[in-house]
Amino acid sequence: MMDPKTREWVYVSDEDALKLIEHSRPRWKLFLKFAYYYGLRVSEILSLKPEHFRNGTFVFPRFKHGLTPHLHVKPEIAEELAQLLKRKRPGTRLFPWTRKAAYNHLQQTAHRAGVDPRVAHIHAFRHRLGRMLARKGASPHQIAGLMGHRSMRASLMYSQIAGDEKLSREYL
Repeated sequence: MMDPKTREWVYVSDEDALKLIEHSRPRWKLFLKFAYYYGLRVSEILSLKPEHFRNGTFVFPRFKHGLTPHLHVKPEIAEELAQLLKRKRPGTRLFPWTRKAAYNHLQQTAHRAGVDPRVAHIHAFRHRLGRMLARKGASPHQIAGLMGHRSMRASLMYSQIAGDEKLSREYL
């Protein structure tokens, strides 16, 4: 999302994202870790089911007619995810909440963690990941594949927001 006053993309910093995860209620921590590690949209996280996970990977159709990536389960969430999957029956959602509940929880968590509420939004986690991938040198095609974009335009946005003063000093 874009800040209406500055017209700059709003993303959550790694430091603030980790604060939000740390100060989150226990049942919401894994939900936020999916946003942090994979940049999933809130609807994508809410649609995850046990059958999306097999042999250390997960596959699910991205929303907005995006690509269908095959992603590895990060070691940082593997055990927590395994425990949750043991408790869920096939066909049931891992996180049976609403978008509004997710938004409200994140806003309350931001208050507890002392994080700017403008960045306490799941889509800000998505922008964080895209920016991080661009800074690490991922090509727009790689960003599109990992984030499920169907258009290069969406992936190029992250290259643009990653172009900052440090980068301009290095290359200009």
